[in-house]
Amino acid sequence: MPTFAVIDNGSVENCVVADTLADAESVSGKTCVEYFCVQPGWKFVDNNFVAPTAEELEAFIAKKKAEKDAMDAAAAAVKEEPTA
Repeated sequence: MPTFAVIDNGSVENCVVADTLADAESVSGKTCVEYFCVQPGWKFVDNNFVAPTAEELEAFIAKKKAEKDAMDAAAAAVKEEPTA
């Protein structure tokens, strides 16, 4: 089964495994491109995958960590809500 890079604003946002490109795009809701060795944080420019610089990779990791922290905080807040 092929693997597809999920492209968001020219960057690889995620990777999905799907039967077809259409399935990958349907599941992700975004443009996808079949790939063999990229990872989230890479760029897709002029039909080529480009590895991030160290600074871009650090910024990508910080962004994903902030997103995870926000999701964890929201989940904790829901758990703490009193039940009626």
